[in-house]
Amino acid sequence: PLPCTALNTGPVVMYPGNKTVRELFSRVGSVIIPERETQLDTFSLITSLMAPFYSFTDTIAAWGAARGLDRAQSAAYTGAMLKALALIAETEPGGDIQRLVTESMTPGGLNETAMNHLSDRGGFSGITAVLDAVADRFSS
Repeated sequence: PLPCTALNTGPVVMYPGNKTVRELFSRVGSVIIPERETQLDTFSLITSLMAPFYSFTDTIAAWGAARGLDRAQSAAYTGAMLKALALIAETEPGGDIQRLVTESMTPGGLNETAMNHLSDRGGFSGITAVLDAVADRFSS
């Protein structure tokens, strides 16, 4: 289990499914049971984004502090906002997170502006490249 299970949250991946173990793990997080054992590696690789996530969060909080917010308040707001967005993504029926991207953008609004600037600079293709690099290191 990931460190967040100390807060009784986050994913707990187990294979194979077992009712007793599932009940035990469900006390510390959201249990995910993949269809195949070979999928366990992919879940493990996704966890390589913990440090980049914290850096992303810290960058936003530091930006807010540089714009006059109290650093602790900026960090608390940023963390709470990202936590709420993650919860929405986690519970999105069918995992259609792309729908959330579209629905969160008002034409000409702040989210669309941010998305356009990111897209003009390569968007999130770098994340896929990072995961591929981690997967290559993992498999060698």
